[in-house]
Amino acid sequence: MHSDRQSALLRAYFATCYRVSAKHRQIDIRIGRTVPEIGTLIRGRTQAKRPWYYISAFNPESRMLDAAENRQRHQHFLQWLDEHGYRHWPGRAVADDGQWPDETGLLIAGGDMELARFARDELQQYALVWGRHGQAARLLLLQGGWPLQSLPSPDRQFVDILDATP
Repeated sequence: MHSDRQSALLRAYFATCYRVSAKHRQIDIRIGRTVPEIGTLIRGRTQAKRPWYYISAFNPESRMLDAAENRQRHQHFLQWLDEHGYRHWPGRAVADDGQWPDETGLLIAGGDMELARFARDELQQYALVWGRHGQAARLLLLQGGWPLQSLPSPDRQFVDILDATP
């Protein structure tokens, strides 16, 4: 992928609200900000200490697909999550500038890097948002080679790369 496109995608990930619908309320996730409501939603000491993930199956490799293909991919992802026992809540990624259409996604409780690798290998996603209770939401890039220098310096502290993440 060309570095100009990567730079634009990095900026877009930070300029997006990842909005989750849960228990008659809306939870807004933004990279670099803490989201205490997620800990309340997930509940339980064990679950709250484990990471959470926001992942979309839509538009693999940031290529726009038609609505039917995206719905099919989302259903496949839901089925996989259910088969593996993950708790999840519906969400929608909304770009601040409206340049990219809203994308359906899911907030997923618990999990580990296996889930991130599934997003990379099976869903063909470039990135996801993740975090832990009490910490700021982070961007997890699912492959190396991103031009992180194109991000403002304060934002870089909220970026991880999959195989470099402990």
